[in-house]
Amino acid sequence: MNGKLEDPLEQDPGEERGDDVLQELFLALTARWRSEDGKLAVGVPRKKLVAALDLPEAELGPVLDRLSGRIGPLGLEVVEYYHGRDRWVALRSLAACPNELGEWEQAVLGVVIAFLEESQRPDSSQVPLSKLKRLLVRGKYLSEYRLERVLANLEHLGYLSRKKDGYAYGPRTLLEFGEERRKNIHEEARELIF
Repeated sequence: MNGKLEDPLEQDPGEERGDDVLQELFLALTARWRSEDGKLAVGVPRKKLVAALDLPEAELGPVLDRLSGRIGPLGLEVVEYYHGRDRWVALRSLAACPNELGEWEQAVLGVVIAFLEESQRPDSSQVPLSKLKRLLVRGKYLSEYRLERVLANLEHLGYLSRKKDGYAYGPRTLLEFGEERRKNIHEEARELIF
């Protein structure tokens, strides 16, 4: 000690730059935007993140771990998921559930999750629209018009992605409903509907 008291708020300039990177990273991972085709995108593709931060791929992991340590007490976590062929990175709340979904949107999303979780590769498969209609319209849960409106809303909000003949997971379903939660929804839907 040289007799001088250190200011606990002073930072090493390198640490300040690191905090700036974490702030930029936080903003990027919470971004929600629409692609050219109108589909909702959440977070950032991993490749773009590595390029934007000008980091080698191997160094991105420790940076994400550091961010996780900072946001964990806030009830947030860093997650990675596949959207299309790209691996994306985003933030997810540990405690909050989507609040913009109405009762019918939650029910239909639960049915879609149940069908997809029964397939061998739920992240890359789709539920045929005819299968949803057979269960929900013929089963007299919803009218065909109501089902189409609910599916369109779920697609617009990013929970489902429309494929040629059906629906697959959208980025928000993969983000907000982790693998364990999707399995629980699958089990509950099987008991209630199937």
